[in-house]
Amino acid sequence: DCEPSLYHKKFTDADSVLPASELKEVADVQKVAAVISIEMKKMGIHWNFAPVADINSNKEIIDTRSFGDNNTEVIEKSTAFIRTSTESNIVT
Repeated sequence: DCEPSLYHKKFTDADSVLPASELKEVADVQKVAAVISIEMKKMGIHWNFAPVADINSNKEIIDTRSFGDNNTEVIEKSTAFIRTSTESNIVT
């Protein structure tokens, strides 16, 4: 479950990444997914229960874990995260 918003809690000695809610561009999502994938592979982990593809309609529940409140943007960013992870041989 190494989504961008929880990553720093799982890999405390790794460089932190921005939470999903702060990733404004698809290229930013791809960079973060690549960083997370590298760290996971170092640990021998090849399956990531991420990204969170929820639409942020209730900030109190989802908080920073969602890519936003726009359906199209959430789908686009989630797809980018999945593709980048897959290219790194990480199952999402």
